[in-house]
Amino acid sequence: MLRILMAGLMIFAASGCTFGLPSAVDAAPFEARPAKAPFADGEYCGLDDDEDGQLVVRSAEADDDNNCAAFTWDAARRVFVLSDESDETRDIYAVVKPGELAIADLGDGLLLLQFNNQEAEQDPDTSWPFMLMAGMAHGDAIAILPLPSDERVVTYAASYPGVRPSPQQNRTMGPPVPDDAPADATPASPDRFYISGGAPEDIRSLARALIVGGMREMTTKADEREPLPAHGVFTPVLVRAEAGRPDHPVSAGQQRDIDWLMAKLRALGAAP
Repeated sequence: MLRILMAGLMIFAASGCTFGLPSAVDAAPFEARPAKAPFADGEYCGLDDDEDGQLVVRSAEADDDNNCAAFTWDAARRVFVLSDESDETRDIYAVVKPGELAIADLGDGLLLLQFNNQEAEQDPDTSWPFMLMAGMAHGDAIAILPLPSDERVVTYAASYPGVRPSPQQNRTMGPPVPDDAPADATPASPDRFYISGGAPEDIRSLARALIVGGMREMTTKADEREPLPAHGVFTPVLVRAEAGRPDHPVSAGQQRDIDWLMAKLRALGAAP
């Protein structure tokens, strides 16, 4: 997997975060979505670093990793349609995959990123049809911010009485076990939760609080776990690039966009 992508995700994972927070509630309903796309259509690719520690854009057809996804804005539904040519599992599968992405504003440039759980389309009993993450976009770069699904969800949700966190089943995306289920049914996980109810605006506020809290912890403790790389990229970033172009260093403009995002996120984590 991409080293820069994994470096950012591993920092979050080390502090109890996972790739996303499952939700049974649509936290980005149509009326909460922006009327205009918050970033431009295009093929967005993951980053890697070369032997000298310089950032490199990985193109979709440069190798077999297939690290890109195409974002196309559907103005009528106010969602991004995500696709790739191969329709195969990709290195960035945990962050973006073919499907739909709904977005809502969280303030200070933060965006709620709500992906459809594709398994829900095949299993109508799936508890959580949505996966929530957050992000921030600037120019040709998008920072991806995983949301935790651990006990912090319960702690932060206490400030939003209408939001109900419920224990996840041990199966990754399985439905809840009914009260009358046999004793050997799949038990609920005591340390992983999903959002089973609540007003969409409260869930968005919860997502923002979780991200700000996570950024504060990351910026204060990341160096204790693993020094940040010299290029300063500490969370997954996707960059708009030409589909099929061979691997190449990020352009000066892309580097400015990435630097802007990292500085903005650091400032968010440092704010009182």
